[in-house]
Amino acid sequence: MDGVDCYAGADSLPAFLAHTDILVCLLPLTDETRGILNARMFSALPAGAMLVNVGRGGHLVQDDLLGRRLITA
Repeated sequence: MDGVDCYAGADSLPAFLAHTDILVCLLPLTDETRGILNARMFSALPAGAMLVNVGRGGHLVQDDLLGRRLITA
């Protein structure tokens, strides 16, 4: 579709995150998603990006979030 960018898979995640102002986590907690909200992911987001973590606590690496310029809701 013209004007719509599509991203799929782990290889596309950095490009997707680079244009993400608000990241909403609704993922199920699995071995693959445990700790997915980490320093690597946060560093790929633009400055001032916001995180809404509706998922389980196991997704978030809290120490990686502390001190970041990321607004959480």
